[in-house]
Amino acid sequence: MDIFEDNTPRLFNHFNNIELRCDFYLVEWTMTIFSKNLNIDIVSRIWDLYMIEGIKAIYQAAIAIFFLYEVKLLNSNFEDCLMFLQGITNEKLEENDLIEKMKEVKFSDYILFEIQKLNDEFLQTY
Repeated sequence: MDIFEDNTPRLFNHFNNIELRCDFYLVEWTMTIFSKNLNIDIVSRIWDLYMIEGIKAIYQAAIAIFFLYEVKLLNSNFEDCLMFLQGITNEKLEENDLIEKMKEVKFSDYILFEIQKLNDEFLQTY
């Protein structure tokens, strides 16, 4: 939630106002690493970045989606936002646009530290 608020505060506030909680869409995005929600070409790129960057890539992809569709989401009610976020596969999302927006995601030092702890815990190499 901190990453979301730091990067897209207006959208974060809008979601709070319409009571759209992240567990309504983000659990599916993260558990499948977007494989259920985005086309295979984009998913392949995110998975590649996930293998290189770890969990950070998942957060970057989620925030990049918010960047790309912020105006649409800000102008939508709870039901429309939820339907959009759960059915994003129907959108014409360009792979390069998403990757470029992923590069714009900002992380505080505290968040980077927490992400590194997650990577260390869950992505141990043997």
